[in-house]
Amino acid sequence: MHGGGSLSNIPIEQGIENAPCGADTFKFDFHGDRLEADWHVKKGGNTHDPGRCLRIYYSWDEKTQQIVVAEMPAHRRTGAT
Repeated sequence: MHGGGSLSNIPIEQGIENAPCGADTFKFDFHGDRLEADWHVKKGGNTHDPGRCLRIYYSWDEKTQQIVVAEMPAHRRTGAT
C-alpha cells in the first residue's frame, strides 16, 4: 500500500508464495469492469494432483482499492497443462 519493494515470488508461508502469472494471465469481469488476473498465490506446481498444487488468481482494482479474487469454476489450462 505504501510502495517500495517487490511482491514477486515472496514467500507467504513455507511452500506458499505470491508470484506474477506471466503468460498465464487472463481477464475476468468485476462490477462492470474487465480486470486482468496477473498475480497468484501458489503452492506446488507441474502436477495434475490437486492435493499438491494450488493457484489463487487475483487482481488489484483501482476503483475500489481492493484485491479481487478471480472466480474459476473449473481447472484452467495453462502453459504447464
